[in-house]
Amino acid sequence: MVPDGTSIDIIALTRWYNGGKPLNIEPYICGMVRTISSDSTIADSAPASTAFAIGGKSKSGYIGVNSKKEPIINIMEIARLQGKATGLVVTCEHQNATPADFTAHCENRRDYSTISEQQLYSNINLVFSGGGKNFINATEVNKNTCLFTLRTPENDLQKKLSEKYRFISTMSEFNKIDNSFENIWASFNSKFGSIPNDIDRDSNYYPSLAQMTDKAIQKLSNKKEGFFLLVEGSKVDWAAHANDPVGIVSEFTAFDKAVGIAIDFAKKDGNTVVVICPDHGNGGISIGNDSSSFFSKKYYYDKSQLYRMASDSIKKAKHSAEWIGNYFAEIQNSEDITSARIQQIIKEYYGINLTEKENAELLKIFKTKSCNNNNEIEYIIGRMFSARSFIGWTTHGHTGEDVFLAVYHPENKMLTGIVENTDINKYFCKLFNINNKEELSKNYFSPYTKVFDSKDFDTNIINNELIIKSKTKNLSYRFIANRNYFYKIDNYKENIINSPTLIIKSENIFYIPRKIID
Repeated sequence: MVPDGTSIDIIALTRWYNGGKPLNIEPYICGMVRTISSDSTIADSAPASTAFAIGGKSKSGYIGVNSKKEPIINIMEIARLQGKATGLVVTCEHQNATPADFTAHCENRRDYSTISEQQLYSNINLVFSGGGKNFINATEVNKNTCLFTLRTPENDLQKKLSEKYRFISTMSEFNKIDNSFENIWASFNSKFGSIPNDIDRDSNYYPSLAQMTDKAIQKLSNKKEGFFLLVEGSKVDWAAHANDPVGIVSEFTAFDKAVGIAIDFAKKDGNTVVVICPDHGNGGISIGNDSSSFFSKKYYYDKSQLYRMASDSIKKAKHSAEWIGNYFAEIQNSEDITSARIQQIIKEYYGINLTEKENAELLKIFKTKSCNNNNEIEYIIGRMFSARSFIGWTTHGHTGEDVFLAVYHPENKMLTGIVENTDINKYFCKLFNINNKEELSKNYFSPYTKVFDSKDFDTNIINNELIIKSKTKNLSYRFIANRNYFYKIDNYKENIINSPTLIIKSENIFYIPRKIID
């Protein structure tokens, strides 16, 4: 379970927001995790969660590959090879960095087209995410400049998806899911891609993270060989980027409820381990902000009833900064935005009174029509809210501090102390009785030149296809990147053969299982 971008102060802030009662996660915190990647002391989600997934350090932007861009077998693939069920539950789009790290191998986290294709052919049993019903054949560049390609009819992923999965995109369909084991893919509709923050979420249209976690566990646990499930509270990170305390406590509260669901199941099951760890920190959040003295002249920030003032101010908000930003973006072309209208919206939905200077700053943005579907509004009002709540920030970006580690194990066999993020993967492998991880990876992701001897075979790479031809027999093979099958043509007869893992192309090298030659 990954609460993306969760710095340690968020635990205390969320506890206060929820009345001081200990969170579900608190009894299981047992250590800290170093988050650095191979090329930076401040990791982004791609290499940070790649470390969890493959057990090796990687570079910024890399998904499921090492720093040399070589695909390494991930823990979800190992689970499938052992016959276990696998699943993803996230509140962002499923192609986003953390879920992609466990289901794909790609050198660019923005290459959603390649990631989508690999995920579809990865034989995941269950996916619950944002994105909407038409996500997989998208042809436009989205707000994060993620890459899509126009898909030809024979490569219609939406059609392939319907052949492999029971596909749903509405809450009514979600409520009808029973506990019988079947492959199911739910991608909930949202004009903004992700599932809305929990404080903004309409329960008639979107399930909570706890509901999705519960449903996923009930379905996957029917597999007698066991299961591996990734759950991500994706948008704690997004709220931290915006420096929005309302979004943060909303999303971490929702994540903590999902933690409660998972641990309750694990305790009853007696054979399930729950590992909880952020991939990195974000925002440099601090409970204590000297600039707050401007708004509360009676108190110096470290002499006040700080926790009560911070949590009470957050409770006044009806929506997150993300919702406010999206709302302003929607109405700016249909309304004449005035200072009074800005003040009214911010007061009603976000719970704060703007100063004249703050109001003028927002009005300037509307007059220049620059708030369409970007982060500018939410970044500004997040800062305004924080200044009134004794909450400080150092950045809108990621931070390099250690993050917490929490583990539930039925026999208390857990990681403790300060560990590397790669040690999380080693812990998984120990639970799965994997002692030869490196050799296992080489067996399933081997350069094609080490599988087919050039003395016996001619090779040719054309775009995303690898053609192998025997020099002595009427025999050839055709491999297509990102698929879990290949073609064998023997005496002009073509057969489709399933591959135990994906066919991966990286740096113009195809990686295939060694077993193919058998």
